[in-house]
Amino acid sequence: MIKAVQILKFIPFLLVFVVFLFGANLDIMEVDALQYASISKEMVQNHSYLQVYELGNNYLDKPPLLFWITSIFFNLFGASNYTYRLTALLATIIAGLSTYFFTKKYYGNQTAYLTTLILVTTQAYFLTNSDLRTDSLLISFVIMSVWQFSEYLEKNTTFNFIMAFLAIGLAMLAKGPLGLIAPIIAVAGYSILKRDLGWMFSWKWIWGFLILVIVLTPMTIGLYQQFGWDGIYFFYWLQSFGRITGENSWNNNPDTFFLVHSFLWSFLPWTIFIIFAFANETKEIIKNKLKWSGDGYTYFAFLLPFFILSLSKYQLPHYIYVVLPFAAILTGKYITYYLYNNPNSTSFKFTTHFNFIFAILVVATIIYTSLYYYTEMNHITIIVSLIAILLSIYLQFFDKNQRNKVVWIPFILIICLNFYLNAIIYPNLFKYQASSVLGRKVKELNIQSDELTLNADGVAAHGIYFYGDIMPSTDTTKITKYVILKSQLPPEKNYKVIDSCEDYHISKLSLNFLNPKTRHKVIERVYLLEKVNY
Repeated sequence: MIKAVQILKFIPFLLVFVVFLFGANLDIMEVDALQYASISKEMVQNHSYLQVYELGNNYLDKPPLLFWITSIFFNLFGASNYTYRLTALLATIIAGLSTYFFTKKYYGNQTAYLTTLILVTTQAYFLTNSDLRTDSLLISFVIMSVWQFSEYLEKNTTFNFIMAFLAIGLAMLAKGPLGLIAPIIAVAGYSILKRDLGWMFSWKWIWGFLILVIVLTPMTIGLYQQFGWDGIYFFYWLQSFGRITGENSWNNNPDTFFLVHSFLWSFLPWTIFIIFAFANETKEIIKNKLKWSGDGYTYFAFLLPFFILSLSKYQLPHYIYVVLPFAAILTGKYITYYLYNNPNSTSFKFTTHFNFIFAILVVATIIYTSLYYYTEMNHITIIVSLIAILLSIYLQFFDKNQRNKVVWIPFILIICLNFYLNAIIYPNLFKYQASSVLGRKVKELNIQSDELTLNADGVAAHGIYFYGDIMPSTDTTKITKYVILKSQLPPEKNYKVIDSCEDYHISKLSLNFLNPKTRHKVIERVYLLEKVNY
């Protein structure tokens, strides 16, 4: 019989799921997520699963796993905002369970529970569930492979060996060679800290390589059929390692610590904890002369990707998400093993006071913006925010169990913040994503592909395709019955405006855009025009 206390443990995860549901039907965000949704929809319509196409053109960039999984959901339930995000939900479940069982094995139930909660309540995870990218699946299968490797290396079980390499293959199908490198780093860390190198000389690794070949064969065949050897070279080398060697021309000149500060905000509200946790783990490893009694995988799997990925000449914030499970393990372990047992320590006092002040400031900001700027559902927002403030004050000053303030104040903050984002902010802002707004108008008017030209820089044709069910022409020399044009009135008198909306790239939020009073400075207007007497 399930005890009441066990049921209560599921409530925080239920709240996370509720916040996810509030964002599940939001429009899919430009640029990457909407591009992936469009490709998945096209894959279903063309029944082309080995050769990948983007708006009728050959596509050579990301591996196909995200498209394959999403196309399955589209086949089952139809293409929609909800069904696209089912892939994100699946990835979150896989990552959460893998992290839980791996952590439980070394650190017990309490740490495993806390670690899993930390992982799924990082700001990065809330973002990946609303703005789904290939990193979600990469995270899931990397931590799954490390968990299965840990089982194999200790129990020598064939099932775990197969599952480890299957997970690596799926990680590579999600994001490329990084899906292989990250687990290797983790296992290498285990070898160094545990002084165990015997596994390196096992003949079974040949079978592991064959499992990888089998998993990667469908994609490899598709690449060869579509692009020849150039496609295979691109995936296995140029797209990943070429960014380090300079062979890949993509270069956005990131600063040396770009991924560090990207990680710090993406790991909110647990950032303060991971700083202390990493410092403490480093001190203990040095003290023990690179011999450690912990799991042996986590420390290097967290640290080394920072160094390797920071060598890339092209970086985006989500590139570092692959370390999130390992950061969560370090943090969960630090809280349960150190903070919970040292309530009078400087680190306990600093982290709890910092998080309390930070939570109050953020929630107060939510109340302020709800009263003066984003007034939709502001009565609900204010009630939720006041409850969050009262609970935080109670935990900080009146709860006799000092441990509760460590975790539950940051948890309350992140739930409140992302409820506000998913229920209030983003629904308000998606009015400014012209491709989805006009895409629906195109479908409503039953406009056909050969009747529409897209002549608006920055307005994604993927949105017109996904929401309007047509592929607009981008040949601006072609005269069609309908035209989508940006930031100017009709170029000829024989066109009339049948719809218009304002446009902004929501994935690149700025203070000017978030503030309704200054939004006019950064938005542009997009028109849907119809030719008179066509």
